[in-house]
Amino acid sequence: MNRAGVRETLEELTGERWAVPGDDATRLVRKAYEAYTKPAATLTVEELRLLIGQQVALDWTVSFALAELDRNPLAEGDMYPGDLLNACLSLPVSYFAEHSETAEQLRAITAGIDQDDWDLAFAGRHSDWR
Repeated sequence: MNRAGVRETLEELTGERWAVPGDDATRLVRKAYEAYTKPAATLTVEELRLLIGQQVALDWTVSFALAELDRNPLAEGDMYPGDLLNACLSLPVSYFAEHSETAEQLRAITAGIDQDDWDLAFAGRHSDWR
């Protein structure tokens, strides 16, 4: 699903309200909260990567990520080319058991990545997706 037209926040989409992080909250908690409470249309690749890595609102964040990955399989947040795809591929097997369409979409996306680009981005990780 393309997030461009989604005006609601993930908080509104999921119906799950988070407490505002306290002064002692970690940077990760603050960043996740900021992303969770901003309009989904404005989420960056990095914010999607972070939220998926923390398994937040996966029904929405993975869907948004797949739309991004269809356009650019090696979309890059703040870490390295392909970090968004890596976050998706790192979800637990149990997630894919319940979301077989997502697994198939990810397989199709990975199949379209040139082998040299794959090796550069993933350096031996996730070979089971190829």
